[in-house]
Amino acid sequence: MMRTIFKTSRKVIFRFNLSNCASICLRKSRVIFAVIFLFFANPLWGQKVIGLSTQYDDRFDKWIIVTDVEGLEGTIEATWATLGDFSEWQYNLGDQSGIIRMRQKSDPNVWEIMGGGQIIEARTVFPGEMGHWQMHSGRQRVDVEIFRRSPEQWLAEKNEEEIFFYTYREHDLRDWIVENKATFSLPMQLALIFVPILHVISF
Repeated sequence: MMRTIFKTSRKVIFRFNLSNCASICLRKSRVIFAVIFLFFANPLWGQKVIGLSTQYDDRFDKWIIVTDVEGLEGTIEATWATLGDFSEWQYNLGDQSGIIRMRQKSDPNVWEIMGGGQIIEARTVFPGEMGHWQMHSGRQRVDVEIFRRSPEQWLAEKNEEEIFFYTYREHDLRDWIVENKATFSLPMQLALIFVPILHVISF
């Protein structure tokens, strides 16, 4: 059963106040109003991941993706969990889906995140050092690394883009808060957030 305390806190911490946005839009020009209307009509446009939580208290094989769109949540689930194999995961959010997997099961330093027409390579900057990763997709490269030497805090930065994520409760790896100030695609967001978390959990 999902932890009641985190379900309650998600409603408080992650609430996306649509009524305030609507009142602001009404005071703008017709052009701006039309753009905002289209944004809300399609909640998958510009969405941000703002939290991850395990679905079950005693298992790490299925996660809930929390977004900044009220009522829109997704899942990340280990494909072969029943076999004790956590080298491949499947994610679903709205009409988006994809795969997160090790390129080779013998090498945890390199992962691939696929979805939305993208293939993102996640690779440790230094082999065997899981505290610093670089995500590569086409010309885009983004680093994410442990913040202040704590594996429960991570920071990804590129120009004005920033994602900072950390555990909701210290020493409890089941719930993570994401302060997301980036405009990355969903696959890139999951690469930056979920791959490091997997290695913190260390199945």
